[in-house]
Amino acid sequence: MAIRIREWGMLSYPGRGVQIPLQGIATIDEPAARLSRVIEGAAQLSAALAEQQETVTTAGNLAEFAGRLRGIEEEARAEIDMQNVRDWKYAWKQASESRLAEAINELPPESREAGRHLAAVYNAQASATAKRDYELGRIGLARHRWQARVDEAVERGAADEAEQWIKAGEQLFVPPSEVEERASSARSRSLLNRWKEAFRRNATDALLELQQETAELPTEERDREELLRLRESGFREVCRTLADEMSTAVEAGQEPATELYEQAGAIGAIKDTSGTGSKSAPPPAACDWNRRIDECPEEEEAETRLKLDILSAPIPVTERRKLLQRMHRNRQIPAAARSDISRRLWNLYQSGRLGLPGDREAQQHLARLQELALTAQHPPAEPERWIEKVQPQAEVWICYQPN
Repeated sequence: MAIRIREWGMLSYPGRGVQIPLQGIATIDEPAARLSRVIEGAAQLSAALAEQQETVTTAGNLAEFAGRLRGIEEEARAEIDMQNVRDWKYAWKQASESRLAEAINELPPESREAGRHLAAVYNAQASATAKRDYELGRIGLARHRWQARVDEAVERGAADEAEQWIKAGEQLFVPPSEVEERASSARSRSLLNRWKEAFRRNATDALLELQQETAELPTEERDREELLRLRESGFREVCRTLADEMSTAVEAGQEPATELYEQAGAIGAIKDTSGTGSKSAPPPAACDWNRRIDECPEEEEAETRLKLDILSAPIPVTERRKLLQRMHRNRQIPAAARSDISRRLWNLYQSGRLGLPGDREAQQHLARLQELALTAQHPPAEPERWIEKVQPQAEVWICYQPN
């Protein structure tokens, strides 16, 4: 054995084998650590993303919930507006509590706590705002009802009642400094409306009532002006009605009823209320009537006034009928044309070319020309030539001078 050891000890040192350099190569445990860190970071990121997603989802739920709260507020307001509330806190709780609980229960579980907090804050603010609006609304409603009472009294023409309502609203709805002015204005408008109703019922009676010294008239300038226009309109309407009724009788050859003349006289439409006449109009009167008729403007009011004058003239019915017929015939002729020929004939008469003005023969000649001028459908196309043709020739006087 010793020999062998000695033999091994005498052998040369073996040559070096293949070597692999290990510089720059990580240790075997470093990749595991790195992987562990990556996995841990990924887990943290996932948790953060999940939390953020939950937050976003909750915020979305609450945003939608806020819209629901606004709807609940509107529903509660609508319900309370129909009530006469004495205890606001109790009324609002009754109107909103069940609706809020239902809305909260509809939220996802993770959003309910936040929803309860949001609902409590929102509902408290909504209650305060709704209470203020309710009280203002009640005051506004009271003002509206008060104003409606005033307006209704004014519309009916109840002047005393309108004035009382104005004074009842002193301080609450009307400043004390404005009460008298508002009351006077309401009374004036009430009186105007009273007269409007009177004219609507019976214009003749209203016109007669206006003539009474005891008639109460509006005090405001604009109301007095409107009443004046109402009076003028009513007067024209009554005159037109009376003229039509009286004309119907005269054109039928009858005398109009006495009460028609009395009504026309009472309102000042005519002066002579007798309405009867037996004597024929003398030539001057006949010529004057023809002239007035021929020169009457094409205006309804002017025609009505002339018609009433004819109807109330103290001449026989037959002559009044003839004058009315002349008026009807003149409606087919332009006013300018008939007025022109009428003035020319009158100038002819006044100049003495028909004879001595005022002489019966000259007047009769004028009356014949007036009738002749309108016998056709239209007056002469050339008035001057026509007049020259129809006027009588001047008489030639030969005077002898003695030697």
